[in-house]
Amino acid sequence: LNQARIDHGYTAIETAVLRSTYEKQLDGWSTEMELKIGILGVIVHLILLYSIFDVYYTSPIIGSLPAHRPSSSNHPPAKRLFLISADGLRYDTIMENKELAPFLHSLIDSGVASSGMSRSHVPTESRPGHLSIVAGFTEDVSAVTRGWKENPVTFDTLFNRSIEAYQWGSHDITHLFSDIPQVKTESFPSEWEDFSSLENYKLDEWVFDKCESSLRNLSAETVTGYSRLFFLHLVAIDTNGHGHKPQSFAYRDNLRVVDERVRKLVSTVQEVFADGKTAFLFTSDHGMTEWGSHGGGTEEETRTPFIVWGSGVAGGVRESLEQVDLCPLMTSILSIPFPTNNHGRIKTSLLNTSARYQSSVVMANYLQLREIILHQISRVGRRWWLSSEAVTKTALDSLSTQAAQLAAKGRFKAITSLVSAQLPLLQRSIFLYHRVDRPILSILVSFSFIAFLLLLHISSQQLIHISLTPSAQLVVSLLFISLISSFFFVSSSHIIYLILPIYLFSLIPLSSVRALVPNMLQISSLPPILLVFLLHLSFYDRRFSSLFPLYLLSIPYSFYHNRPVFPNWSTIWNILCISLCPFPFLPPCGVISFPFLSSVPPLLLSVVLRQIRPLFPSQSMIDALLSLSLLNSALIVIHSIFPSYAILRLLSWLSIPLPWLLVYRTPPRSASRLISLSIALFLPYSLLSSSYESLYLLLLLLLLCLLTRISSSHSSSLFFRLPLSSAISSVSVFLPLPHLLTFLTLFATGNLASLSSFSPSSLNRFISVFSPFTMASLLILKLLSPILLIFLHLRSSFPSFSSSSSLISSTLIYSDLLSLLFFYQLRDSGSWLDIGMSIAHFVISLCSSLAFYLLFLLSDYLLSVPFNPNAQKRDKCDA
Repeated sequence: LNQARIDHGYTAIETAVLRSTYEKQLDGWSTEMELKIGILGVIVHLILLYSIFDVYYTSPIIGSLPAHRPSSSNHPPAKRLFLISADGLRYDTIMENKELAPFLHSLIDSGVASSGMSRSHVPTESRPGHLSIVAGFTEDVSAVTRGWKENPVTFDTLFNRSIEAYQWGSHDITHLFSDIPQVKTESFPSEWEDFSSLENYKLDEWVFDKCESSLRNLSAETVTGYSRLFFLHLVAIDTNGHGHKPQSFAYRDNLRVVDERVRKLVSTVQEVFADGKTAFLFTSDHGMTEWGSHGGGTEEETRTPFIVWGSGVAGGVRESLEQVDLCPLMTSILSIPFPTNNHGRIKTSLLNTSARYQSSVVMANYLQLREIILHQISRVGRRWWLSSEAVTKTALDSLSTQAAQLAAKGRFKAITSLVSAQLPLLQRSIFLYHRVDRPILSILVSFSFIAFLLLLHISSQQLIHISLTPSAQLVVSLLFISLISSFFFVSSSHIIYLILPIYLFSLIPLSSVRALVPNMLQISSLPPILLVFLLHLSFYDRRFSSLFPLYLLSIPYSFYHNRPVFPNWSTIWNILCISLCPFPFLPPCGVISFPFLSSVPPLLLSVVLRQIRPLFPSQSMIDALLSLSLLNSALIVIHSIFPSYAILRLLSWLSIPLPWLLVYRTPPRSASRLISLSIALFLPYSLLSSSYESLYLLLLLLLLCLLTRISSSHSSSLFFRLPLSSAISSVSVFLPLPHLLTFLTLFATGNLASLSSFSPSSLNRFISVFSPFTMASLLILKLLSPILLIFLHLRSSFPSFSSSSSLISSTLIYSDLLSLLFFYQLRDSGSWLDIGMSIAHFVISLCSSLAFYLLFLLSDYLLSVPFNPNAQKRDKCDA
C-alpha cells in the first residue's frame, strides 16, 4: 500500500512537472505570437490613423496651374481697388439699420453702389472667410494639421496677382499675406484686442489712420499705376460682438464709426487719386450669433453684406452671391489674372463694362476652372464610379469650340450667356473630382479594419502560427495587383491601402475563417455588437452611458452556472451598479460646482476603512490611510471657507506623494497593495473635485473592490493576507469591462472629447496663479487617476496570462470596431468644432487600445513590483 502511494506520488509529480513545462512552453509561444501581433498592430494602426488625411482631409489646392486673365486688358475698368472687410459684421445689422451706416446706404439709395448678400461657407471663421474673398476657395480642410491657423499648402491670391498691395489690420489676418514680396503690411498685435473693453473701435480708427497716412505718402508710380490693391481689415466689430454681443451698443456704434471713417477714406482717395479709376468693396468675412459666437452654419453666421461701387462697377444692382464669387469680381474690376485655385464665378451684372469685356472675363473664369478640372482628370482618370454629373474633357472641348465660334461672329453677349450657364457645372465637377477616390479608399480602409479584427480574434481564440514575412508568391501577386489597380482603381500614392488588406487576409488560415463564420451567426454574437453601438452612441450623448452599469449586473452570475456567488455581496453589487446610472444625466462637473459636496466622499471612505481595519495584516497602515482620508475631507471644507491660505495648498500637494509612501510598505500581489494604490489615486482626485465627481469615484472604487473580492478564490478571512488569486474560469462576460468602465467614468463626470469640461476652478486647492503646464498636469492627473484605478482592479481580477491576454485582445477588437464606425462619420465640412470633434472621436477610439494596453502593463508593474521585500516577510508572519 505504501509502495502504491509512493508510485502514485511520483506519477502526480511527473504529471505536474510535465503540465508545468507544457504551460511554460505554451506561455512562451503565446508571448511570441502576442509580440508579433503587437508589432503588426502598431504598424496597421499607424497606417489607419494616417489614412483619414488621404481619404477626408486632402487639400483642394493645386500648384503650378497656368493663370488666365481677361484678354481686353489694355484699359482695365479700375486701376486700383480698396477692399474693406468689417470682421464679424452681420448682414441684417447693416442692411436693416440705415441709421447705423448713413454714408454706405446713401451710396445704395442713390444708385451709385450695388449691394446684396454674400453667403459665406462653414466654417464661418476669419481665416477661411478672408481666403474665400481674396483667393476664391473655401476652407482647406488640410489646415486641420496646423491647428486651423494657417494653410499647409501655398496658394494664389489677389495679392499675388496685383503689381503692388497694401494692407492694414490685425496681425491674425494680415500675416497670411505678409510674406508676399509686393505686399506692404502694417498691423497691430492681437493683444490689443480686449473683449471687455468699450473702446475697441479705436482699433478700426488705427487702421483708417494708418491707411490715410500711407496714401498721402505714396510714390507717383503707385498713384498712377495699375493693378493696385488696398486691404483694410477692421477687427473691432468682431471683438465687440464676442465681448458684448451683436445687439449691444458697442457693436452697433462701432458700425457708425466705421461708416464715418469710410466716408472720410473715400474723400481722401478722391484727393490722392484724381483720375476716377478707383473701386471700393465693403464686405464682411462672417456674421455672428446672438450670443456672440461664429463658426457654425446658422443664417446669422453665414449671411454677410457686400457693397461695391466705383470705376467699372454697375450701380443700383441688387445681387446675391457666394462669398467666393467676390474674388472673380475684384479680379475683373482690376483686370488681373484669376487666382489659379479660384472656385468662384463672376457676376457680370455687377460690371459696368462693354459686352466684349464681359465675355472676356467670363471666358477667363471658365478657362481657369477648366485648368483645375483638367489637372484633376489627369490625376485620377475617369473612375467608373464617378458621378455622371462630372464634366468630361470632351464636354470642355466642345464648350470651348462653341465659344470660339461665337467670338468669331462677334456675339459676345451669347458667349457670356452660354459660358455663365455652364460655370455651376464646372464648380460641381471640381468638387466631385476632388472626392473621386473617397469611396474606394473608404472600402479598402474598411477591409483593413476587418482583416486585422479577424486576425486578432482568431489568434486570441486559436493557437495558430503566424509568419509576418510574406511569401515570394504573395509579393509577386501584390505587385501585379498594385500595377493593375493603379490604372483602374486607385492612385499610385494610395497603393498602400490596397496592399494592406490583401496582406492581412493572406495571414488568416482559411480553415479558421470557415470555423468562425457559424459562430458569428449565432445569437451569442449579438450582445457584443449591441455594446459597440451603445459605446458609439455615448460619444454623441453621454446619457447613453447610463446603460453601462446595467450590463455589470450580470457579473455575479457569471461564476458558477448562472447562480450568484456570495448572495449578500451580489445584492450590494446590484445596489452599487444602479447607483452609478444617474451620473451621466447630471450636468458636467465643469458646469456646476458644489465644493462642500466633494468633502463627503473622503469622509465616507474613512468609514469604510474603519470597517475593514480588523481584516488587514498591518493595521497601522490602514490607520494612516484613514487619517489621510479625514485630512482630505477637512482640507476641502477649510479651503472652501479660507481659500487664500497657502498652507492649505501645501497640504494639498502633499496628498499626492504621502499615500505612495504607504504603498511602499505593502507586499506585491496582495489586497493590501491594491487597496493602498486605490486610495493613493482617490485622495488627490477628491481634492481636484469641484462637485460630485469624487462621489462617483468612491462608488466606482467600492464596485471595483467588490469585483476583485468576488473573483478571488480566498475566503474573507484570508483575502487581505494572501496573494491575490482569481476564481474566474471564463472571461467572456468580462471582455467589454475595460471599455464600459473607462468610458462610463469619462462620460459620467464630463465630456470625453475635450478637457474643457474639467473646469480649472477645481485646481484652486493646488494652485492660485495661472500656470498652463502645472494646470494641464493636474487636469491630466484628474483624468487618468480613475482610469488607472479601473485597470488596477481588472489586472487583480485577471492575474493569469491567458485571461489578461484575452482581455487585452478584446480591448483591441472593441476599439477597432468603434474606430470603424467613427471612420464613416468623419467630417470635412461644417464648423471647426464639428470637424475637430469627428477627428477626436476617431483618434480616441483608435488609440484607446494602445492606451489600455499600456495601462495594463503599468497596473501589472504597480501590483507586482517588490517595493519593500521586508513587508512581504512581515505580512507572512502576521498571517
